[in-house]
Amino acid sequence: MADSTKTPRTTNRLDAWILTQEKAVVGAVLLLALLLRVWHLVESRENDPFFFLPSVDPKVYHDWAIQIAAGDWIGDGVFFLSPLYPYFLAAIYTFAGPSLMAAKVVQLILGTLNCLLVYLVGRPAFDPRTALLATVFAALYSMSVFYDGILLITAIQTPLNLATVLLLFRAERSWRRRDWLLAGVCLGLSALARPNILLFPGFVVAWLYLGFRGQRSFRQATTAAAAFCVGIGLMVFPVTARNYLVGGDRILVSGQGGINFYIGNGPDANGVFNVPRIFPVTFADHPSQQREAYRSVAEAELGTELLPSEISAYWNEKTWEHIREQPGEWAGMLVTKLGLVFNHFEFGNSRNYYDSKRFSAALRLPLLNFAVLAPLALLGMAVAVRRYRRALYLYAMVGTYAIAMVMYFVLSHYRMPVIPFFLLFAAYGSVWVFDGFQALLGGDSRRNGKLLAAGIGLAAAIGVVHLDLGP
Repeated sequence: MADSTKTPRTTNRLDAWILTQEKAVVGAVLLLALLLRVWHLVESRENDPFFFLPSVDPKVYHDWAIQIAAGDWIGDGVFFLSPLYPYFLAAIYTFAGPSLMAAKVVQLILGTLNCLLVYLVGRPAFDPRTALLATVFAALYSMSVFYDGILLITAIQTPLNLATVLLLFRAERSWRRRDWLLAGVCLGLSALARPNILLFPGFVVAWLYLGFRGQRSFRQATTAAAAFCVGIGLMVFPVTARNYLVGGDRILVSGQGGINFYIGNGPDANGVFNVPRIFPVTFADHPSQQREAYRSVAEAELGTELLPSEISAYWNEKTWEHIREQPGEWAGMLVTKLGLVFNHFEFGNSRNYYDSKRFSAALRLPLLNFAVLAPLALLGMAVAVRRYRRALYLYAMVGTYAIAMVMYFVLSHYRMPVIPFFLLFAAYGSVWVFDGFQALLGGDSRRNGKLLAAGIGLAAAIGVVHLDLGP
């Protein structure tokens, strides 16, 4: 594969034509993505009995957004769930009324925009051919089509994560404080959608000091890191201040961290979302019920009223007690959750993808799925190591989400915001294999050993992805 700073080597006329028609190809792929998502939306609206009946998280976000759009922009108490998405919905409802259809139309437009962002990130990270193939993958990825039609955080965190990486590439080229600040602002907004992304800035700051030694001074690295972190703070601090002033508690973004830690690592953890046995199953699966159930147990045991941070700390400590008592069991659960991050099965707790296919002919098409994507992405991650300088942010995004899910639990929509980076690695791996076979057919045997190793690795990855790990 050619270096990203050079024009990629085309091996046939088709490659050459595609590269001369990049804008037209991207435009055609975006149109395909839009039509596919519109088709799914129309099919779901006509056939899905639950289209206008959101439940669990989507219902909470919908009801919360209606409350905000009605004028309650401050709310009361500490945020239990991350606030950005309901405020995003409220902005739509302010202009369109409390319309689920309007929200889903906006989301399918954002889903189409994600395909463009994948292309824009893929070009500096890899090369035009990889970027174009990744864009096609993004347009045809089944779970993207599915989740663009559901009221979940992934609708806004996915484009925010892509935009963050794109802005980081821009900041590296210009090295202007303004560009580092903008990248931080975008990441801060993503943190208000789901705070697990706050693991990512550590990668960026470390890279600023270690990756540019000899190219940038210590002072330049510090200035860039400071601007990036200030950008994050500008977005996160107002929510933290609001939690303290309105809710009377020191909570960074939202207050369910300790509860989720218990769900993912407590005595009844199974790797995905699971209601612990201490609660009736139907009493602690809905976010509002969950908050009340966990609060009441903590306060009953401690015999006093607790702040949200104290409730979270209580469940954190209960979890660590279990871990100290059963360290081997916990270690095994961590391995299981790591396997689930790359598992082919789509575990959901709001809508079931496999049931939803009955209501949408678009979803029943032979679209790209995670069973195919994950092995190709793992291959791409392996063969892209030699160009890690350009792909570092992609590796860091995948690593951030893998760590966050292993720390807590795995759900299909939790890995969606990092899927674009899987798509990019999968495209790079595919192009690498294609180039290898082209060279082999041309009489160049230098890649024979690498292709054989890649084939063995791909077969192993397919096996790992298809392990039966879920409950």
